[in-house]
Amino acid sequence: MKRIVTVLLLGVLFMSCFSINSFATEASDANNSERTTGLINVYTISITKSGTCLTIKGRTTCTSEVTKCGFKTLTVEYRANSNADWDVYEEYIKLYDEDNSYNLEKTITIDSGYQYRVVCEHYAYKNLFQTETIDNISNTAY
Repeated sequence: MKRIVTVLLLGVLFMSCFSINSFATEASDANNSERTTGLINVYTISITKSGTCLTIKGRTTCTSEVTKCGFKTLTVEYRANSNADWDVYEEYIKLYDEDNSYNLEKTITIDSGYQYRVVCEHYAYKNLFQTETIDNISNTAY
């Protein structure tokens, strides 16, 4: 009888290890998730091209309780023509302020003869458990 109780207790202990690990993984995933919605109110991204200058204009506006707002990533892409794949021209990360809104206006020098666009991730941070990102793609400049 003692042996049966010992085996049962070891079985319960063994099974609880899997449950704890599973819960820890879920909690870790929740901390890194971008599933919270409603923190970003307004988001825009657009580009204009003039000669060898590309002007990027963007905006992220969040709710008042957000403490960081802006762009998590912003990638300038280019291609030779409409049939070609997009390639990375320049990349920026962590373009945000400790505020609930962020306005971006950036001009970069580009090579002529290509099409350009911007792919970005708008970002809002309220606290460790509440963040939101929204993917966005600008117009194409020819």
